[in-house]
Amino acid sequence: MQGTGEAVKAYKAASARQATFAVTAALFAGLLMLATNLLLSAFGGRLLAALFGEDLFQTDWKYELANIALYVLLQLFPGLFLFWTIRLLRGKAVNPFAGPVGAPPYPFYFLPMCIGALYALNLVVQLLFGDLLLPFEAAGGDPLPTSVPGFLLHLLQLAVLPPLLEEGLFRGLMLRMLLPAVGKTPAVLVSALVFGLMHLNPAQSIFAFGFGCLVGFAFVQTGSIWFGVLLHYTNNLLSACAGYWTSMLPEDSPALFTLGECLLLLLGFGAATAYLYPELLRRRCPKRRATPAERLLPRRGEVAKIVFCNPTLYLLAAGYVWLLWLLYFAP
Repeated sequence: MQGTGEAVKAYKAASARQATFAVTAALFAGLLMLATNLLLSAFGGRLLAALFGEDLFQTDWKYELANIALYVLLQLFPGLFLFWTIRLLRGKAVNPFAGPVGAPPYPFYFLPMCIGALYALNLVVQLLFGDLLLPFEAAGGDPLPTSVPGFLLHLLQLAVLPPLLEEGLFRGLMLRMLLPAVGKTPAVLVSALVFGLMHLNPAQSIFAFGFGCLVGFAFVQTGSIWFGVLLHYTNNLLSACAGYWTSMLPEDSPALFTLGECLLLLLGFGAATAYLYPELLRRRCPKRRATPAERLLPRRGEVAKIVFCNPTLYLLAAGYVWLLWLLYFAP
């Protein structure tokens, strides 16, 4: 009996070390993405001008192509870091896109509910923090392309690549690395936190955190990133289409009123999500008992201590605030 107790203590100590390593690796991947963003902001323009020519900023399709190149580079280094970290932990490579493609729970009528819930969250953020977000909204974004090649590349950058690359990075790699180390809820929250901070805008960060929790729990229940890819694609496509629509219409246009009605309809679907989401997932994926190995994982209080006593978390938060200042407030 004494030997069994010592073995359990040794296993728990090993689990705590693995949890610390996995959380630190996830936070460091976010820090690596912030550092890459800083380097690309400082030197990316010169590099792209050398590659695509001096007329880069006068040709919309070249500008969109340059943005795609920067975006892929931004995802590449954290993705490679997480890939090799998982290989070090498990002794084998992992496919971030592995999992059943048909796993999404009730996608056809559940999808608008999720989108509505996300827009409801965004509305709450705007109502609570609207004044604080004015400097970020005033900074605006890049001008929308007017040529057909520019429009197609813009859709590729906004609606096609992010669902694949970001879901593969944050759910397929980061969440997959965290799950066996810290358990379901802490893994989803940590990966969603890093995902939110990567958007470098307070409103988008809160929205992305909610999105990360939503698709993270769907990944936990289904073992597939494809529901997250579908939801991510739908959200980004709606945003791109709404941006073009509103840019082409006057402020008092009836079409804008119709757009507002569509958003209110989505908000109605979203209000139902808070009740239906857990029930639908339970029906699709019946609850199972925890395995003996899962019972020996660090408790949530221990995981919280690992996260909040981790210096990498505060480096990540400081880097986030510093980059916000550089992007929006620095002269």
